[in-house]
Amino acid sequence: MANGDDVGITPPPEPPPSPSPLEILTPEQLAAIGRIITRSPFYIDEATFLRVRVTTGAASPPTVRIGWRSVDLAGRSLVSSIDVRPTTAYVTTTVDTPLGSGLLFNVSAQLTAAAYQAAATFCIVQLVNGRGATATTVATLVSNCVNALQPIAWPGSPVVRSTEGRGVVLAKIGTAPAAGVEILEFQPAGTIWRLDSFEVDLVCSADVGVRVPALRIINAGNEVVPSIALTASQTGRLTWGNHLLEFNANPGPRIYLQYPLAGEARMFQTGIQTQTIGLFPLDQYSPPIYTVEEWLTLSF
Repeated sequence: MANGDDVGITPPPEPPPSPSPLEILTPEQLAAIGRIITRSPFYIDEATFLRVRVTTGAASPPTVRIGWRSVDLAGRSLVSSIDVRPTTAYVTTTVDTPLGSGLLFNVSAQLTAAAYQAAATFCIVQLVNGRGATATTVATLVSNCVNALQPIAWPGSPVVRSTEGRGVVLAKIGTAPAAGVEILEFQPAGTIWRLDSFEVDLVCSADVGVRVPALRIINAGNEVVPSIALTASQTGRLTWGNHLLEFNANPGPRIYLQYPLAGEARMFQTGIQTQTIGLFPLDQYSPPIYTVEEWLTLSF
């Protein structure tokens, strides 16, 4: 062969493409599965786990039932479920459940009890590779509040962050402090609050002097001070609220003081306290009654 002539080389044949997850199943198995095969399933194997994270603001935590449908490698359609119940309010419970090998077609989450609860219960369902702290997320399937009137499911329900939209409005009764001590209310860890209203009585002792009560958010600096002071042997019904106008009434020994709150900022890892100028040792605050809009903080 002359120098410079091209040498004909036959390239090696290309390897066949890897089978798709659907090609693992035979035509007969696909026919047995039926129309659910059109739902864009996830391929799962022994390293894939269903991760469920649940947190709730309910004092008696509800049970969340997680159900799913899958098809194993033998073409059998499987229906499975687990129950997840947080042990304590505002503490997140995480459960990793093995799924086996095959295809995952849908996941749902609903409360097992029929009664509606005002407090929020938030649920995140994910597919992860591995389990525990070293697991890596494959997909967030569904994430939203779940209650007796609102089950959630994939496919169908949107993935929603726990702090999106409006929170749950809760009425709370606080703790009465000792005589001569200010009110101090802390929000639970893992929550965001927006204070809507706060009402409390201040019963003044016979000690002569003026008392000027104020309400403030700890570390926020937004303080509302009434323009009228209380004096000896008076009882003041103090009310702060969003969208309230300043109002004072003095029909007798009880004085009614109503004031707007200083803005509608969200509160995180803080609390509410009174600060009273001239508070005497025998002056007594009643247990406060207040409403907050609450969001649970549960990240993906």
